[in-house]
Amino acid sequence: MDLGGWWDYPNSTEIGSFVSRSGKLPLVGWVVGKNPRVTVLVDSREVVTFPPVLYREDIAICFYHASGGAAGLNAWSHAIDVTGFEPGEHDVGIIVRDDTHPPQSLGVRRVDFTVSPP
Repeated sequence: MDLGGWWDYPNSTEIGSFVSRSGKLPLVGWVVGKNPRVTVLVDSREVVTFPPVLYREDIAICFYHASGGAAGLNAWSHAIDVTGFEPGEHDVGIIVRDDTHPPQSLGVRRVDFTVSPP
């Protein structure tokens, strides 16, 4: 079983603020592997690690033969609280892990943590 994944949101093609008025930054993607986990980093510091929590049929179908782990929970969605960080741009990174492969980066994106007033 291979380890793999993708970070769907936020991405650099979106317009506007990614951070909600309550100071939450939603993160969405998918991961396959043996007991996969997702780690979020802000400015190279680990903020949270969590397992996939949803099932995406498209991922299960696409990776059926390559990874038996795609048949279970394979999608992740998490919102990090950015109110504890300085307003302005920060590097947000996603790393996926499982029980048999080295960690794999899904990339780093520059995100503005400025919270808009209500």
